[in-house]
Amino acid sequence: MFTPDEIAIAVEANRFAAADALSAVQLLDRPDAAATGARKVLVADALDAMADQLGEPRGEFWVGRIEAKHLLPSFARALSVRGVEIDLDADPMDETHVDTETAARFPAEAMSFRCRILRGGALSGSGVLVGPSTVLTAWHVVAPSAAYDPAADIAGIEVRLSDGHTYTASVIAFSPCSESEFGAKLPSDDGAVADLHDMALLKLDAPAGAALGYARLPATPTPYRKSSPMFLVHYPNGVDCGLGSGVTGKIRSITSRVGHSVQSLGGSSGGGCFDTKRQLIGIHQGKQTNGNGRYVPLERFVDKARDIVTADVAPPNLWSSDDTPDGRLVIGRRSLFQSFAAATVGGRVRGIHVKRTDPEGEAGQLEFTYDILQSLIARNPGSRLCRITLGTLIEDIPAEIVRRVADIGLAVGTIEERPGVATGETAPEAVGADRGARAADMVERAAAGAGVILWLFFDQPRVSFGDEQRSALEGFIARLQRMEHLRIVVAGLEAAAVPGQDYYPGGAAADGAVGLMVDYVRGFGRVDVLAALKAAASAAKRDIDDAEAGALADQALAGLASANGIYAPSLSASVADRLAADVRALFEDPANG
Repeated sequence: MFTPDEIAIAVEANRFAAADALSAVQLLDRPDAAATGARKVLVADALDAMADQLGEPRGEFWVGRIEAKHLLPSFARALSVRGVEIDLDADPMDETHVDTETAARFPAEAMSFRCRILRGGALSGSGVLVGPSTVLTAWHVVAPSAAYDPAADIAGIEVRLSDGHTYTASVIAFSPCSESEFGAKLPSDDGAVADLHDMALLKLDAPAGAALGYARLPATPTPYRKSSPMFLVHYPNGVDCGLGSGVTGKIRSITSRVGHSVQSLGGSSGGGCFDTKRQLIGIHQGKQTNGNGRYVPLERFVDKARDIVTADVAPPNLWSSDDTPDGRLVIGRRSLFQSFAAATVGGRVRGIHVKRTDPEGEAGQLEFTYDILQSLIARNPGSRLCRITLGTLIEDIPAEIVRRVADIGLAVGTIEERPGVATGETAPEAVGADRGARAADMVERAAAGAGVILWLFFDQPRVSFGDEQRSALEGFIARLQRMEHLRIVVAGLEAAAVPGQDYYPGGAAADGAVGLMVDYVRGFGRVDVLAALKAAASAAKRDIDDAEAGALADQALAGLASANGIYAPSLSASVADRLAADVRALFEDPANG
């Protein structure tokens, strides 16, 4: 079906046919004639003169006056019979109707994967997660605002997700807008924006989309269809106003930008546009001169984005300690999985240092880390796990490490005294450091001989170390970080000077010193409990709506102390216990319930 914008374009392109059609549709008496005693006739030349005087496009002015007389459908048909190409066919049913399940599910999904883009700490626009750590937005949202310069460095970008967490982001791909668009003006034609798509892909410093969900790029982007319903996922002026709804419309003389009728404000730029099938069709760019919005169609830049988005894979994850209903629900340990993924790849990250925000707090979460790690490593037959418990005073830590590794079936041997660095021949620190390094060499040879990656988990020590023991452990950890077949997880030891560079989830560089990923065991909030319940329901292949999940979360958190909605890490065990029966119920056959 035609749109008012298309009729306006037809008027300007077919002036004589339009004038004739205008006269024809006014031959019959109109309802206003009876009220005024006279017929108010629209005259083509008069409309042109008035439009010119007001500085408005003639076609748009005509359409406004014709619509005011309720004559636009008749005028469109009159144009058509005079040889002007006008689409009089009704819109297809599938463009105006949606599957009820899709319609019910999409709002919650969209509210979860939309995000605010900050530049220099201030709101700059909107965006949508399109992968675990990838955000799609408009280039002009992240570009320096002083002047149009596609070559300028882009820095100081942050993304605030729907759960309130803010992440540093870097631009990994972009296509700038045109200089006229940067100045808030429409391009004159497609040639003015050839290969200029006003898009940017941002990489978060953590794969938060793995928990919040993300919009997926369609295999084949939906081409523009006029008058099609669409939805805009955005934050106008940074405010949560829900979903914007409207229809698409053609923009005169250009196809590389598409109009729409959704009301938008500053902060809407970069928001995702979706069709009735809730598929991504483009990103909102700005407004037209008539006040309507416009977006850049996804089909214009999808090839530039697809390889990057496809390569953005979520880290390995567990919804419970053993991925079964009998395991303990995992609540708020997202960074542990990110750290494990980074250490698994190798490179400069050789393991994980799990720290408590309160080093004096109970060690339950550190022990739970071992349960999670055990399940993650069990998924890979090429990996083994050895737990090193330092619960009592151990004089010879390197020998204890070698013994524990031998206990899991790897042939290691024994550490022999070496002249010059034997006990009593030099300082205890030197003896310990040498024995620790040689123990790492021996364990590396054993793992390499077995063809496995060996993970060594060091529990939080319950006793204080002497100088030799401390040096031995430091020597072992320092040497291990250079071994191909070894990885380490240090639980606790927050006050110790653990060797190696500290890295943080999402921030590990491709080059630099070797080191460990730091995973802080932090407090959790209601949103983390909701995410855990959604993950359990997904594993059970069951749907759980926001209201049901919210009720379960509130029951599990009832009566527990919190500070600004954040609960102590130790309370996650209590919450998991309270939810255990409900989680198991998700896996029961409803037919037997």
